[in-house]
Amino acid sequence: MDSPRTRPRRARTLRLRANGERHHPNYNNGRASSRDGTRDFLGDLLANLEETLADDPTDLEIVVADDGSTDDSLATARAWAARRWPAGSPRAGRPFLRLVE
Repeated sequence: MDSPRTRPRRARTLRLRANGERHHPNYNNGRASSRDGTRDFLGDLLANLEETLADDPTDLEIVVADDGSTDDSLATARAWAARRWPAGSPRAGRPFLRLVE
C-alpha cells in the first residue's frame, strides 16, 4: 500500500524594506533588472534550488516559461535547461529543468 501523500514543502522568501513594507523578490528577471546589473535573480534562484533539492527524493519537475522579456533571463534559463542533475542526486542525469519557449 502506498504511503499517504504529503503536501510539498513551500519555501517563501519575505524581506522587509526600510520602511517596514513587505518586499517579495522578483525571480523572473535577469541581470538587467538588478540595480547595478550584477545580480542574476533567476540564476541565483535556480542555483539555490539545485543545492536545496539535490538530496531530496521528491519526484519533481522544474518548468520555466519564456515570458518574452528582453533581459538575459532566457539565456540563463537555456543554460540551466542544458544542465543535468548531479551524480548522487535521486534525479541524477535527468534534465535540471524544462524550458517552455
